[in-house]
Amino acid sequence: MSKHLVLSILISASVAHAEDKPKVVAANLVSEPGDAPQITAAKPARKRFVTHANAGVVAASWAQSKLTTFADRQTTVQAFGIGEYLRPDLRLTVSVQLAEAAGGAPANASTLASVGVTPWLGWNFAGPVYIGAGPLVAPRNYGKNQLDLGVYSTAGVAFPIGGGFVAGASVGVPVMLLVKTTVCVAPTTFVAYRF
Repeated sequence: MSKHLVLSILISASVAHAEDKPKVVAANLVSEPGDAPQITAAKPARKRFVTHANAGVVAASWAQSKLTTFADRQTTVQAFGIGEYLRPDLRLTVSVQLAEAAGGAPANASTLASVGVTPWLGWNFAGPVYIGAGPLVAPRNYGKNQLDLGVYSTAGVAFPIGGGFVAGASVGVPVMLLVKTTVCVAPTTFVAYRF
């Protein structure tokens, strides 16, 4: 049985620009006695973190057996957050969600309808398709400063557009439970950056 000689070479090079971080390249040198050495490149380090920004509308909401659609009340939604990939297909994200009444709200109502924080787990189970869910804590809901608790779930698709960026679309379904039971359906578009 022949013995393999495996050497790992770590080459570190930095670029002369102050804003650039040092680049690290790894390679493996593999050879058997009497053979010519072969160099194989190591896999690049995976990008662990992600940040996102979403924008959309509330298409429909059900509160106390009453259906409200976008034709009745126009509410925009925005979300932004940061997360970490725990595995290549599984990420933990913390998002801040805002809902603002753009039209159809009761007179003298605040335009800032809701502010919520959601730590959620996302799973890319089929290529660009993902699902996710987590608890939703809203210190402001229904246009008032009042604590509400619920569950947030989402499904979407994301496609790489280059340079670490992805763009996609999703449908979020927040279900509020504490103040009154409310279910909303909110389609959004988003841009995310993985670093």
